[in-house]
Amino acid sequence: MSGIYARHGFYATRWTTTTRCRYGRIIWAVKNAGGSFSAGLRAGIPIGLGYFAVSLAIGLYWAHGAYPPLAAAIFSATNMSSTGQFAAITIALAKGGIFELAATTLLVNLRYLLMSISLSQRLDPQLSTGKRLALAAGVTDEIYALNISRPTVQIRYYLASMILPIAGWTCGTVTGALAGQVIPPSLQSAAGILLFAMFIAIVVPPALSSHPVRVVIAVAGACALVLAFTPVIRELDVGWRIIVATCIASALGATCYPISSQTAALGGEGDEQRDTGRQDA
Repeated sequence: MSGIYARHGFYATRWTTTTRCRYGRIIWAVKNAGGSFSAGLRAGIPIGLGYFAVSLAIGLYWAHGAYPPLAAAIFSATNMSSTGQFAAITIALAKGGIFELAATTLLVNLRYLLMSISLSQRLDPQLSTGKRLALAAGVTDEIYALNISRPTVQIRYYLASMILPIAGWTCGTVTGALAGQVIPPSLQSAAGILLFAMFIAIVVPPALSSHPVRVVIAVAGACALVLAFTPVIRELDVGWRIIVATCIASALGATCYPISSQTAALGGEGDEQRDTGRQDA
């Protein structure tokens, strides 16, 4: 009898220990999930503040086109791209077509396709399509860099990191659109330089550190000038001119300065090494 009780006591102790371990893992998972959500919110604060400041220029551009602030809010909430919005507003002001608008936005935002493919390698293969689409809605340069640097892409962290950037981008655009309706036209025109200053701030840093980027920028600018002033071609809508210049410059850059998979994995170090070697030569 004592042996039976001993065995029962052993199994009871083992069951209690196993149960505690299981409940401990569940509690840890719940706490960790909550922590990842709050950590994602905190990580999105500086991005949201930066987006708010940048999107003010987009909002002023919306006001310049006499579009209502509600349209600016909907557009910004569904298009987290400054270049995409700038191209779209320009085409809309020029009364361009829907296909022209879609093709231009696709080209200027094509880098997000590569970012999404990279992020998909860090996701759980069993993740549903709906959740993947929700994550795709928040793919921007900054949110991508924030999440791709982590060992794994956590759903709660990623979704939380999207909240404040989307809110900051949308609120900044609406604020700029509302301010554009109040400030006088002369001040509004002067404030329009903010949009071009924003793109200069985006283009200049990579151009200073990479010769191929400088070449592609120069080719794109030259193509834009030729298309804008050539007698027959200048009759094309501005959206199609953007498409042609983008295709020519990107094709030339991809042909003359191909990037190997190893160089891409190193994050562009190959460009710097190639530039250094060219300077030494």
